[in-house]
Amino acid sequence: MTDASFGLPAAFTPQQKALSTLMVDYWTGYAQRGDPNHRDGPRWSRHDPARANALRLAPGPGGVTPIDIRAAHQCGFWDEVADAG
Repeated sequence: MTDASFGLPAAFTPQQKALSTLMVDYWTGYAQRGDPNHRDGPRWSRHDPARANALRLAPGPGGVTPIDIRAAHQCGFWDEVADAG
């Protein structure tokens, strides 16, 4: 069964619902105050290109956590491939 308006699954897991609520809270905080952080969620730190920091947003325990986006996406490997070409 799907949601008629978007074609998405009508039933989401509790972890997916919790992630959805958290993401709405981040967007609401950002729209209201220019800062997505709130007391109920992991801190979303300001982007720093030198640190390549980001916040991973995934459902389930430990799904929302700070990451090094360059390491998470194996950018070092792709930089080497690009340089070799």
